[in-house]
Amino acid sequence: AGAFAIPVPPSGWLLACTVLLAALLGFGKRAHELRVAGQRGTEQRAVLGAYHPGVLRGLLTGLAVATIVVYAAYTQSPHAVEAFGTRGLILTVPFVGFGVLRFLRITGGKSDAESPTESMLRDTVFLLNILLYALAIVVVIYYQSP
Repeated sequence: AGAFAIPVPPSGWLLACTVLLAALLGFGKRAHELRVAGQRGTEQRAVLGAYHPGVLRGLLTGLAVATIVVYAAYTQSPHAVEAFGTRGLILTVPFVGFGVLRFLRITGGKSDAESPTESMLRDTVFLLNILLYALAIVVVIYYQSP
């Protein structure tokens, strides 16, 4: 929507990354609910009965890998290189990878939070990673030569 709001052509890679990340977050929320609710899950939300934990874990793993790979491809796409004037965005991939893997750990681990989003906002390591990612973006775009 942002690309259409201003006169900038949308990036297919960035759109794909957004779709994959949204699916990862959505299925991660279901996995978290299923794990926290346990056997009573279907009493709280009937749709949880349709999810099998093993299949959900496999789906999350596949989405995580796809999200990281597509983000890496985006950083090297002609659209991103032209927009930011550098190929250095590839240096931010480890932060994205760590963030995605941390999200998987949060959705699969013990938590007293209602949702994985709440858990992420309480997770100091996750928040520090976001801060370092933002700092890396600024350094790569504004302080690295092309």
